Amino acid sequence: MNPWRSETIAASALIAFSLLLLVPPVSIAGNPREGDPSDPSTSAPELRWREPVALAVSPEGSWLYVANRGSGTVSVIDTQRFVVAHEEPVGAALSALAATPDGRFLLAVDEEKDEAVLMTVEGPSLSVVDRLTIADTPVGVAIEPDSARAFVASLWSRTLTILEMSEADRPLRVGHTVGLPFEPRNVLTIGDGRVVVADAFGGHLAVVDGNAGAVESIRELPGHNIRGMVQSIEGDRLLITHQILNRSARTDMNDIHWAGFIGSMLRTIPMTALLDPDADLHAASTRQHLSDVGDGAGDPNGVLAIPGGRIAVALGGVNRVAFGPEGSSIGQRVTVGRRPVAMVRLPNSDQIAVANAFGDSVSIVTLAYGSKPVSISLGPVPEPDPVRLGRLRFYDASLSHDGWMSCHSCHTDGHANGQMADTLGDDSYGTPKRTLSLLGVGETEPWAWDGGIEVLGDQIKKSVASSMRGYPLYDDEATEIEAFLRSFGPPPALTPPEHPSYDAEAVARGANLFRSLRCDRCHTAPVYTSAQVYDVGLSDEQGQTAFNPPSLRGVGRRRLFFHDGQANRLEDVFTEHEHQLEEPLRGEDLADLIAFLKSL
Repeated sequence: MNPWRSETIAASALIAFSLLLLVPPVSIAGNPREGDPSDPSTSAPELRWREPVALAVSPEGSWLYVANRGSGTVSVIDTQRFVVAHEEPVGAALSALAATPDGRFLLAVDEEKDEAVLMTVEGPSLSVVDRLTIADTPVGVAIEPDSARAFVASLWSRTLTILEMSEADRPLRVGHTVGLPFEPRNVLTIGDGRVVVADAFGGHLAVVDGNAGAVESIRELPGHNIRGMVQSIEGDRLLITHQILNRSARTDMNDIHWAGFIGSMLRTIPMTALLDPDADLHAASTRQHLSDVGDGAGDPNGVLAIPGGRIAVALGGVNRVAFGPEGSSIGQRVTVGRRPVAMVRLPNSDQIAVANAFGDSVSIVTLAYGSKPVSISLGPVPEPDPVRLGRLRFYDASLSHDGWMSCHSCHTDGHANGQMADTLGDDSYGTPKRTLSLLGVGETEPWAWDGGIEVLGDQIKKSVASSMRGYPLYDDEATEIEAFLRSFGPPPALTPPEHPSYDAEAVARGANLFRSLRCDRCHTAPVYTSAQVYDVGLSDEQGQTAFNPPSLRGVGRRRLFFHDGQANRLEDVFTEHEHQLEEPLRGEDLADLIAFLKSL
């Protein structure tokens, strides 16, 4: 799992961490609207993590606006001098940013405060003019070309909020709220009042009619980690980046080295197929591999379509940007800052800006062979604590063989990708298992489906060595990743008490039924698991029948059930498989039990 692959590992590690902590000077003045670092009245910028995650650019390209998740600020970069001219406090944890086409407004979403924040723009100056509370955990935003509406995707509430934008006394108001059957992240306007919304974890796409405020179709691709989504320059194709996990492959060196286990893809979908609910998206689309043997491209993120038939992709796990012609090998790669996640093209130039989330920087990349990016620091940062260091490693594909994957590749943002994988987690091959969420994992010992590992650090070391085929972790590296994992809370309930469909009486009846059926023997509150293994009538391909029960917290959000994913819906666990039931469960009893489980 070690990213430094030679006998000089210690020296290389020292250099890498020195580079992370040494930040070049930037032009943020004490009076941020002046942007003159030579002014003796200015004070030093604040020491903090900014974590840039989204970008927007002014119409003429003079100003670059950077949404920072870590600090809740928007940094404004002067693209002529490559310096930060201003930093505006906006919220707590900005997760997405969009500009109106005329450049007069910016719309940011704050995933911690559950707000949409509208700002006016005048060069480097920003002013907040409206805030609107929206659905829980907004993480994606898009604005229609005429600036009349905005679309906000909210992760844990599974919601698309359609905002009406005007210049009245209150510029933002909710027009429609659209429920989705998956947790969304990316959202993209595609014309005729429609938007496409992508699954944050799995491979679903939703086409939504913004005029009617209704879902037109839900589609699913064989993939996960959809992190980049853009329309082609011509408007006739949808380009998305994602990963594909092969449940039939093994995590042995052969399958990983030769791209058999996991792949990073750029997928091109004709808009005609996307808008036809009966079309097979997988069959209609083309795939372009972003990785090659010996040169993995773990965790592709943002994607750009560039005039002249070119494509650029941020390769988040390996700290690079790849670019080249669409439809052929994207062979040009340049190294940027740590974990590039979002990109924007600078108008009237052959340059793109890249937000490096873990580098606290923006890179300006010229799309030409041999060019070297310009790095712009967003400000000084503190020394990283173990949780942050563990987070850096969790998203680092260089921990795997040839950079094919990171921990995040299967456990998306610590959750699960809804896929099956044969990872040698139970010391056998030929037994693919459902990928478990790591949210709340610090409270659910022992670990692995067979409950065979009692120390979380040992599980981390084993996963890197046998699932990722990386170099062995040092103890302090495993300790840092463990600190990050233990910082996770459990997945939020699908229907918490504040949810509109929450029925307190049904939940109470379901809880009583849960106990009377003795479900709590294996799934014991408060974490709804236990430390033992049980034979509950299930068997894997090698005859293993004793399994440690997974926690039921957040169970309503799962895509598959049981170790082998043989149940596709929570209801199927009891109706088709009659799991641990002495007699069938039907009608109101089934509804009450499901209501209780979805409240966990």
